[in-house]
Amino acid sequence: MNEELNGIGVSADKLAQLKERHGRVYLGRISYPARGGGQASEVFLYREPHAGEADLFSGAARKPNTANRNLLSAVILAPDRGEVMGRLRDYPLAVQRFVDDELLPFFGLGAEIETQQL
Repeated sequence: MNEELNGIGVSADKLAQLKERHGRVYLGRISYPARGGGQASEVFLYREPHAGEADLFSGAARKPNTANRNLLSAVILAPDRGEVMGRLRDYPLAVQRFVDDELLPFFGLGAEIETQQL
């Protein structure tokens, strides 16, 4: 993990600062087939999304690619979110998969719900 943190320009001190400011900090990776062949990866640090960001995500639900990009962009801490999102611009399904698998569970996706008619 230290090698990956160094690869995105995050020192141990910077990580400690991010944890102090944002609480839990996660290392994310999106790997996808590169256009020129082979695999490409985006590695970044992100924080847990806030409840208010669920409203923003839901509000853009008519444009799912925009909603996914906005939510992911909002939680990226390092490296520069604009650079990461720029490199992922042509891979909307990779962004969607990360949002579905890693971010939406913070809002309760996957919760088990039961009802019974009485």
